[in-house]
Amino acid sequence: MKPLLRKMFTGHRKPIALVLILTVLVNILLPTATFAEDTPAADNEIYAMLYYADIGKLNTDGQPTVAKNIEMVLQKGSQPDPSKRLVTDSDGKQGIIKSTKVDAYPAWYRFEPTENNYNIVKIDFKDKLRPSSIAGWFRNCRLVTEENFLHKENLDTGECTEMQYAFYLCSGLKSIDFTQWSNFTAEKVRKLSYFLSDCTSITAADLTTLHPAECTEAQYVFKNCTSLTKVKLDNFNITENIKGKAYMNHFFMNCKKLETVGNTDGDSVNLSEFKAPKPMSYDSMFRGCVSLRKADLSMLGSYNTNEAVYISNMFYDCTSLEEIDMTNFRIEFSPRNFLVNARALRELKVPDATKTNNLGKNESKALFQYADKLSYVELSPAWKQNAALTYLPHNNSADTVWIKTKGGTDGCPEGTTKTSNELFKQFKPEYAGGWSTDATFDFRGERRHTRIPDCDRTQKQ
Repeated sequence: MKPLLRKMFTGHRKPIALVLILTVLVNILLPTATFAEDTPAADNEIYAMLYYADIGKLNTDGQPTVAKNIEMVLQKGSQPDPSKRLVTDSDGKQGIIKSTKVDAYPAWYRFEPTENNYNIVKIDFKDKLRPSSIAGWFRNCRLVTEENFLHKENLDTGECTEMQYAFYLCSGLKSIDFTQWSNFTAEKVRKLSYFLSDCTSITAADLTTLHPAECTEAQYVFKNCTSLTKVKLDNFNITENIKGKAYMNHFFMNCKKLETVGNTDGDSVNLSEFKAPKPMSYDSMFRGCVSLRKADLSMLGSYNTNEAVYISNMFYDCTSLEEIDMTNFRIEFSPRNFLVNARALRELKVPDATKTNNLGKNESKALFQYADKLSYVELSPAWKQNAALTYLPHNNSADTVWIKTKGGTDGCPEGTTKTSNELFKQFKPEYAGGWSTDATFDFRGERRHTRIPDCDRTQKQ
C-alpha cells in the first residue's frame, strides 16, 4: 500500500503543483473579476431596454399595446432579458436604446413607441449606473410614481454635471425623497433648472442630500408644482465651489399651496442652513405663490456671504402674503416689482440695502404698489430717499401717519410720527427702525386691539 501511495504522489508531482498554482491564481483573480462586474456602467455602457409592461394588454389587432404599457430597464450592456418581450417601432426597430442624446434629449425620449416617455409606466435601474448626465432622462414620465422607480440605489449621480429637466412633467409623482435614493447627489451638477418643474401632483420633496456646490443654474426647479405643500432644502449648499453669479429665478413660481417659508420643519419651505455664498439672483422666486402667508428669509442673509442679491418680482402676485423678513439681505440690483399685488402684506422688514440700484432707488418705484394693508415696516439706515416713488402704502396715500415703535435714536426717538411721504420719499438715516400705522399687527399678522397713542409731532426733527 505504501509503495502505491508513494508512486501516486511522486509520479504526478508536476500536475499536482500545477493544480495548486491554478487554485491560488483563481482565488486571487476571482474577486477582481467580481469587482469588475460590479463597476458602475459609464455613459457608453448604459442602455435602455424597452419592454411591454403587460404582455396581456392588447390593442384592437390583438397584439400587445405600447399605450401606457412600457417598462424601461436601465442597465449595463445591450443584452435583453429573454423572459421579456421588447417593444418595436413601426419600422421594426427593437427597443434597445443606447444612452445618447438626440436634440438634447435622451435617445429613448425620441423612440416612437414611448411617445416622448408618456407610455412609460415603470423604470428599473437593473445594474449599477454612473452617468455624467441625467438631463431629461425621465421627462414627461407622467404615469410613473415614486414606487415604480425600482432599485433606485443603483443610480449613482456622483459624476453628474447636468440634471436639468430630469423629472420635468412627471405629474404622476406625489412625493419624492432623495434621501431614499442612496446614491443620488448633485455635488458636481452645474445645471439643475426645471429639475421637478410641472410635477403638478407632487405634495412633498426632500432635496437635503443634493448639495449642489458647483451649481450655477437652478431656475424653475419647482415651477408649477401646484400641489406642493412641503419642501426640505435645509443644508442645500449651493454655489460653494463656483465663481461669479448663480440663478434661482422662478424657483417656486406658481406653487399655489405653499404657506410659509422659514427655518423649521413646521414651515412649508425649510431653509434652515440654506447656504449660497456667491451672488444669487432670486428673480420671481415666489411669484404666484398665492397661499404664501409668511416669508422669513432672514436666514438667507445670515448664512450667505454674497453681497449682490437680485430680487425683482420676487413676491409678485403673492396675494395672501402678510409678513416678510429680509433683514440680513444685501440688495444690489433689480428690486423692481418686488411686491406688486402683495395685497395682504402687513409687515415688511426691509433688507440692509447698501449698494446702488437698491430698495428705495428708482428701480423700486413701484415697490408698494397695491400694498394697501401694510402696517409695519423696518427700514435700514441705507434706505434711500426716493422722490420718484410712484406708489405709497395704503392706497398710495401720502398723508398716512406712521409712528416709530422700534429703534429710537436721538434724532428720531420712539413715538416720532411721519407721513408716508416724509418717511419713504424724504427718508434720512436717523429714521431707521420700526414704524407702525395706528392699526398695527404683530409678527404673525394678528390684529392688536390696542391703539398706539398719537405722539406729539414736535418730536420729529
